[in-house]
Amino acid sequence: MSLELKNRYRTTTAIFVFTALFLSLVLSACAPWYEKYNIRSDEDLTDIAAIPELCKALKDSDPEIRIKAAAALGNIGPDALSAVPDLKKAMGDGLYPVRSEAANAMEKIVGKLVDKDKKYRELMISVYMVRLESRDWMERRDAADKLGEMGPVAARAVPALIKALLDDSIYSEHYYEVRRSAARALGKMGFKARAANPALIKALDSHDYDVRIEAARALGKIGPKSDKAVIRALKKALDDPDFDVRREAAISLGAFESYGSVATDDLVKALSDQDFDVKREAAKALGKIGPKTDPVVNALLYALLNDTDEDVRLAAVLALGNVAPQYRAKVLPAVIAALNDENSRVRLGAIHTISGFGIYNDEVGQALERTGHEDKSTEVKKAALDTLIELKSGSTRKATRNKTQKNKASGKSLPKGITETAIPAAGAAAATAVPGKGAAVGKTVPPKIVKISGPGLAYKKLGKLFPNETPKVLEVGEKWIKVQKSNGLTGFVSKD
Repeated sequence: MSLELKNRYRTTTAIFVFTALFLSLVLSACAPWYEKYNIRSDEDLTDIAAIPELCKALKDSDPEIRIKAAAALGNIGPDALSAVPDLKKAMGDGLYPVRSEAANAMEKIVGKLVDKDKKYRELMISVYMVRLESRDWMERRDAADKLGEMGPVAARAVPALIKALLDDSIYSEHYYEVRRSAARALGKMGFKARAANPALIKALDSHDYDVRIEAARALGKIGPKSDKAVIRALKKALDDPDFDVRREAAISLGAFESYGSVATDDLVKALSDQDFDVKREAAKALGKIGPKTDPVVNALLYALLNDTDEDVRLAAVLALGNVAPQYRAKVLPAVIAALNDENSRVRLGAIHTISGFGIYNDEVGQALERTGHEDKSTEVKKAALDTLIELKSGSTRKATRNKTQKNKASGKSLPKGITETAIPAAGAAAATAVPGKGAAVGKTVPPKIVKISGPGLAYKKLGKLFPNETPKVLEVGEKWIKVQKSNGLTGFVSKD
């Protein structure tokens, strides 16, 4: 071989070797992932140094590589926090398997940081929204439940939840659990989920009664109170074949308060339902709406006096506490009669209603006095006496104010030393005004129950003088005081 050919051969070989080395270096620099990390293998890629290359792989044209890259970042966990921006983009991938794996990785990386920063909470909302697209019913149900736990802050997920609620592409018993959870989550988001009302109204016709229950419950929590379409749908639900649905419809109608007045006829009808829970919630709803008509008031009175269920009677007596002022005199006798109810909670409810009315007369005073000293329940006794003192004191203050105004109008003035502020406050009447041994006029003695009889131990007992009473003193003797009670009973009490 000539020298010229040898030199040409050597030059060609050198060029080839140099080109191969150069290309190798370029490929190595551009895609070292394929040299150091084999994405197509089952290699455990948890090396933190691989994070930059894994982020690049999230953009690979091969979906299998994108999926494996996301899974690898998830396996690295919180140390892969720098990959969050790329994973966020991957959660918007055109293929659901890629979105799903990116969402899984995101949860592993930022799931425990939700309480530390609002931005991580927003990322988790996106994660659950992706999972609502899953074909796995358990994954969808759990995602809806998680969004519900977040409440109104997750309101941007409302469209995704609506889609899950109405998605009927899968017919299975388990899939109804997804719809229940979606309805429940929407309810927990409150007013911010009001765009879901049409979907929830439609869900009231679901074949699954649990879906109907959650839909009725959610509509009451979302409002708005002026939404007539919702009220109409809930009125219809009062006739649902399932008593749980009827109960939730009644509860939700009560949440609409005065706007629910168009449903009072339906709620009155519900007071005759075969289910006690439905009747109870119908009574509560009528109380919240406000009993303002004869049919409503009469129905509640009937429930109070005749229903066999104590919870229904309690709900009725509390509902009557919200009657329009012009009905208070009408319902008061029935409420007083409820002080004799066999159930202590009903008796307490009656006391609460009497207190709210603020009406004091002999009938009210005697009923509360009797209950305060004869009831079997200590709690009822205390409530009755406290209410009696409150009402009696309020009546005294009102009478004094009226007398003062009358005197001022006629030019008269109160007796010297007596002022409007001298009227005792509620509870001050707990001490009797009957002077004790050695007591001066105008002073009180510690409260006690004393018997009323003649001026001596041999006389028959006529009655009792209770601590909350202020009788009129007619005569004061050495050992006995002649008094007259407000009901006209006259007798003697011992100074001792």
